[in-house]
Amino acid sequence: MRVRSVLAVRRVVVLALAAVLLWGSAAHPTAAQESTIKIGVLLPLTGPAGVIGNEVLHGYQLVMDSLHNTVAGKTVVSVIVDDQNSPTVALNEARRLVETEKVAAFVGNLNGPIALALSAYALRMKVPYVTGSTASDITGSKKNFYTFRGSAEAFQFQVPLAAFLVKRGYKSAILMGSDYVTGHDTIEGTARFYISDGGSVVKKVFPRLGESDYSPYFADLASQKADVLFGYFFGGDSLRFARAYRASGLKFPLSMIGSSLSVGTVAQQLGADVEGITTNEAWIWTLPDGDTKRFIDAYTAKFGQRPGTLAPLGYVEASILVEAIRALKGNVSDGTALARAMEKVNFPQPGGQPFHFDENHNPYISEFFVQWHWQNGTAVPQVIDTMRNVKQPAAAMAAPSN
Repeated sequence: MRVRSVLAVRRVVVLALAAVLLWGSAAHPTAAQESTIKIGVLLPLTGPAGVIGNEVLHGYQLVMDSLHNTVAGKTVVSVIVDDQNSPTVALNEARRLVETEKVAAFVGNLNGPIALALSAYALRMKVPYVTGSTASDITGSKKNFYTFRGSAEAFQFQVPLAAFLVKRGYKSAILMGSDYVTGHDTIEGTARFYISDGGSVVKKVFPRLGESDYSPYFADLASQKADVLFGYFFGGDSLRFARAYRASGLKFPLSMIGSSLSVGTVAQQLGADVEGITTNEAWIWTLPDGDTKRFIDAYTAKFGQRPGTLAPLGYVEASILVEAIRALKGNVSDGTALARAMEKVNFPQPGGQPFHFDENHNPYISEFFVQWHWQNGTAVPQVIDTMRNVKQPAAAMAAPSN
């Protein structure tokens, strides 16, 4: 009787241990056993920046949907979050995505302070992060192994822009930009390179972000003499700035930062006021290359409208992850290995130049200079100059931004 009891106890213990081991295996599957890969997508989807954020999101979704959300035999689940263009919200959501949702990587964000905060977090957690912000420090003085930029860096636009303005005979300029990190990066970068190319800066002006009335600024400029006025503004700010400029009666030719008019419906809303404004673009829908045509056709078929100039950013961010996941055959449990695979990606993109990173995780870009025209009730961007394989300049690696 005693022997039978001991055997029964042993049997219970063995079964219990087996159950624990089985539960542990199911609760903590190995990377090879996992059939799902989670990617975090943080973008401003509401508020003033919502138009831009949704455009980027559509570009991202176009890639994933074309693959039926399956890469290297794994199902890719994109956990989409509205960062509300707020550093606090974005950081809290990134923590949730990484620490609770267990995403393999996260992408998005367009705001400099947000991107810098998330870059530091990505380094701490060793989880790859791809941002669309142009803030120089991200791949400059505060670069790190786990952070990548899918867009151009601020100075990357400014070197060609300065050369373009001087080439067109604009030897003196008034520079205006929104009063925040990337606005200062852009204006200071433009000034530096413009002066080195032989131009002179008459004045720098920094209206507050979200300014509702630009007319007082233009009134102050009425007595100034300059060959060109350059503006760094986005979204509603671009619309109000350009309209106020036209209403002011100032005669300076107007040049604005890329995507200021081309994103969303800004150029179309300007109507005839868009005529003659020049912008520098990383991509524009009037380009003739095959990759652009295929992108526009697919985007239009899916979303019922032509893509704006930031839609390719989402396409690029998704493609970076897709190519890296493929290279690792779907095994993305190691964030360091995933980052190494991301460093080596090379794929076609709209615009006719393959996408690849430099040593600082910043992409080489093409830059297209366009002049806007109002034709038959439509805003039409005409490409008037092009520069290929533009690299992040050494100036971007210097001291931190303002």
